[in-house]
Amino acid sequence: MKKKTTLTKMHIAPSTVRYDAVAARDSNEVGQILAGTRKRNGYSLVAFSELLRHYGVDVSDKGISKWEKGYTTPSIYQLVAICYALNIKEGPSYFTKNFQKPALLNDIGQKKVAEYEMDLIASRRYQPDTEEPAEIDCIMMPVSELPVSVGLGAFLEGEMFQQIQVPASSVPAGAEFGIYVSGDSMEPRYHSGQIVWVKRCEELECGDIGIFVYDDCGYLKKYDEHTPDKSQAELLTDSYGVVHNQPVLVSLNTKYSPILISPEQRFEIVGKVLN
Repeated sequence: MKKKTTLTKMHIAPSTVRYDAVAARDSNEVGQILAGTRKRNGYSLVAFSELLRHYGVDVSDKGISKWEKGYTTPSIYQLVAICYALNIKEGPSYFTKNFQKPALLNDIGQKKVAEYEMDLIASRRYQPDTEEPAEIDCIMMPVSELPVSVGLGAFLEGEMFQQIQVPASSVPAGAEFGIYVSGDSMEPRYHSGQIVWVKRCEELECGDIGIFVYDDCGYLKKYDEHTPDKSQAELLTDSYGVVHNQPVLVSLNTKYSPILISPEQRFEIVGKVLN
């Protein structure tokens, strides 16, 4: 006769970390943290969708928007891929309010720290002392040797570009080349010595950050347009009598005045800044 097996109840003490999955879902914790992290890294929804494809996640920009708004949620495998794409070392637990500590730096400061970290990694001078150093996925990208503010148009010439090795995760999807920033006219978003990554284009929307050549000088500015005054209106009137808006280059640093583009001078949109 077989003996009855007695099941003993095990009392497991709960973790000291408090977490309520239902409350987290109802408040859309994951979506809100994902949206903020994506924006801090400078990715549009379309660019982030393209980036995630490199990590095996085929999701449209609309699908990412649904994640961020809490209409749907990424799977655990998709969340792991997001961590790799955004260089989140903490893993999926990063996407909880319990993990989000009070920030000692604002978003701009945190972004600068991340950029500086990437520069140190790329230098390979500060790798940990291990037998098998962690491999960084790096790519070669063309970067102009001349800073954008002193370009005189020359920063666009082929011989002025050098191929440099950079971490792949630091280059936004779609970028074709990089240019060093010089000066503080675009602080606090861009600082001197930083590389901005550019995709060539001939047109920009108002509010886009771009690279421009005006009167044979290179500029990194925000693009805008306004109604021209009487002195410029005639020059901006086409053969049909339509008066076009006057392009304006705007610095993010408010101590610098906007640059009004005269139609009598050479003006060229080189490309859109992606980071």
